Amino acid sequence: MKGHVLEKNSTNIEILTSALQDSTLFNSFSLVEINEFAQQLSCNQSYYKKGQIIYSQQEPCHHMDLIVSGSTIIQQIDIMGNILSITKFSTGKTIAGNILFSKDPAYPMTITALTDVTLLHLRKKEILDMCNNPRFVESLLSDFSERAAILSHTIKNITRKSLRQKLVDYLCYLYANSQTLELHLCMNKTELANRFGVARPSLSRAFTAMKKDGLISYDRNIIILHPSFFHLYID
Repeated sequence: MKGHVLEKNSTNIEILTSALQDSTLFNSFSLVEINEFAQQLSCNQSYYKKGQIIYSQQEPCHHMDLIVSGSTIIQQIDIMGNILSITKFSTGKTIAGNILFSKDPAYPMTITALTDVTLLHLRKKEILDMCNNPRFVESLLSDFSERAAILSHTIKNITRKSLRQKLVDYLCYLYANSQTLELHLCMNKTELANRFGVARPSLSRAFTAMKKDGLISYDRNIIILHPSFFHLYID
């Protein structure tokens, strides 16, 4: 089901208040203040199944969304069907606030449900009304800045590094978090290829080349780092 407006009653105000409490946009406010914000909102929610496209590239943007539950992924899809995964957003995060206030509000990328997702729609007027509170303005600007930083980081990684460099950075990150030679990939190779903005065969060739160079060995989603990897990239 998609695009459902909840009746404005005490039970649904409680549901809405709970959703705002879980949002990073409202985490500096007290429960009383959040309840006051909830009274101003239309309670318009939409529901999406896992794998469903929520918004397509160039689709007009009419509101900012708060993820009440579930996870979404932001992707750039070119005319050849190549997919570049930018980032994932989950419960408590917002979608499209920076887009809504642009001159021509349209989604520049596709947004897809990674799991079953519930979104709360915040209309432009509702957001502007809440901006009467300076602390909300600060939270909103911080949210916009986070989006810009994520996009900047992704573009930097894509444009300045070779595929091997990206792969090495990723393996170093996994090692830093696990401190073990046996690394378990937290995504399959298709998802990892999308993250790096390459086709899966290109990623497979990069893994094969690193194995041939004696840097790693692997079996499905398990990567084992060899001493030569440490000599080159860790020491």
